[in-house]
Amino acid sequence: MELVFSYEYAPLLGLVLGLMFGITIYSRKMQKARAMRFGNYETLEKVAGGNFLRSGNLLTFVKLAAITSLIVGVSGPQLVQESSVADANYVIAIDSSSSMFTTDIEPTRFEAAKQISQGLIDEMTNETRVGLVSYSGSVDIVSEVSSDLEGIDLSIKNMSIGEEAGTGIGDAVVSSSTLIQNSSAPRKVVLITDGENNVGSSVNESIRFANTHNVSVYTIGLGTDQTGDQYGVIEGNNATRADFANLNEGELQRLSNSTGGESIFVTNNTEVEPGFVGIFEKEVSTDFSTFFIFLGAVLLMVEWVLKSTDFEVIP
Repeated sequence: MELVFSYEYAPLLGLVLGLMFGITIYSRKMQKARAMRFGNYETLEKVAGGNFLRSGNLLTFVKLAAITSLIVGVSGPQLVQESSVADANYVIAIDSSSSMFTTDIEPTRFEAAKQISQGLIDEMTNETRVGLVSYSGSVDIVSEVSSDLEGIDLSIKNMSIGEEAGTGIGDAVVSSSTLIQNSSAPRKVVLITDGENNVGSSVNESIRFANTHNVSVYTIGLGTDQTGDQYGVIEGNNATRADFANLNEGELQRLSNSTGGESIFVTNNTEVEPGFVGIFEKEVSTDFSTFFIFLGAVLLMVEWVLKSTDFEVIP
């Protein structure tokens, strides 16, 4: 939880407040000095009830409090705190293309993706609904959205390599978004891949589709964006090194940023369990501008009323 100011000139307003505070204090001292030179001090003291200096201090305090409230109000104060969205609907989309069997992340990128996905399931609660998608050159809906977390976890464990060549990131986002498009809860897609979109819908099309249905896409990239010389032995798949697309970090970041999600990149085994705070929590902002502006206006009115009565006896 933190208090932030949306108005970019808040520090300048603070400086103005400091100057006004100094000027006000100086003017009060001058008033006191004039009062001490008053010819009939005892008469003034009787008229003011013996509290004329304290009365002036109270008026000064009220005025400064009013100015402070107004300055804070126009500075756009917002209280930002993290709020759990465990009741959201999620779809986990796992890249099952041939390159996911590369062994730079042991035992393979595909197994690391499954491990990350199961870690996500472990973070969810019974209120969470989640679906599962596998994609390569085509998209396979492994599981519809449900609250059966144990069943989803088992489905992840039993996932295997995709049958068609290619990596259809755009199609995966569209299919995943379709699964949760009618949800009344927050909608999030967690997309895991080691490559770039090279078949099916474009990333731009998937961004438009996700935004149309208020879906946030969180991307988790595996491996690096550089071509490596070492690849693991891939058995039973018609794939060569030339078929393996490099990880397109820029594309994944654009997909996440454009839909209100975040990007995480995993390049080795020590990063296989990244933090998922951003996926399971959201920032909730409470704007206090109106409250402080209203308080400042009330205090100015109080100060005006006090000055309009016999409360302030020093001219």
